[in-house]
Amino acid sequence: MTQCVTLKLHSSNQSWFFSNVYASLIPTFHSLLWGHLVLMSTILKEVWLLSGDFNKIALPSKDIRGLFNAYGASTFTNMMVDYNFFNSGYV
Repeated sequence: MTQCVTLKLHSSNQSWFFSNVYASLIPTFHSLLWGHLVLMSTILKEVWLLSGDFNKIALPSKDIRGLFNAYGASTFTNMMVDYNFFNSGYV
């Protein structure tokens, strides 16, 4: 299942990667996506911008439906920290 599209972009004197994520709504597929992103983070040498919707709520204050999953939030947050990914929030 494809959850991420990555493009290599070129300008006159540099190149960089852009990946856009739309994570599956099925939580068991999230580990496949995260494994892919971890692999990408180790093999890409140029600048890499990662954006998209991970379909995870990291903080209870962001949950508007009352369905906060503490385990899912912890797993997501740990992955972000472990691999130095930065959550810029809504941009």
